[in-house]
Amino acid sequence: MTHSYNGSGLVTETLSYVNASGGSPVPPVYRIDRKFKYIYTGEQLTKEERYNFDIQTNQLVLQSEKIYTWENGKKKKSVEYVYENGRRREYANVIYRYENGFEIQDHHNGREDYPSFSHGYRYDANGRVAEERTKNFSPILDGSNQRTGLREVKNYVANKEYNSLGRYI
Repeated sequence: MTHSYNGSGLVTETLSYVNASGGSPVPPVYRIDRKFKYIYTGEQLTKEERYNFDIQTNQLVLQSEKIYTWENGKKKKSVEYVYENGRRREYANVIYRYENGFEIQDHHNGREDYPSFSHGYRYDANGRVAEERTKNFSPILDGSNQRTGLREVKNYVANKEYNSLGRYI
């Protein structure tokens, strides 16, 4: 993976590579597999684009994009769009909220008004994830198949540790 940065030190592009040589040539031949492009307003991420490599056309093709909105210096919402057969459609949206030192991301599929899962992140003083929480939900339905609430079906907690070089261990 390679990363490009702007003058403020923010990542503007990430490229991932795959061995395209079929395992026979030495040294191996690599090609770009995916590209991520990050667009900022000031230091706030406003758009993220993901490109996948299309073997038939030998080009990177836009697969999805996320548009972020901010309020009072914090992320408020992101909407993800995917491209299929040249058409753009809304895929998911994330509502951000902040509680007890966590940035909580409630993920909604399509236009559903309830989250299907939620991620919570607590960051250390260096901006790295110190604790991650994930919850999966399923709707509680009444006799008329109308949603009356949410049931938590899984809950994961992971504590993150870093070595002296700042790498996750």
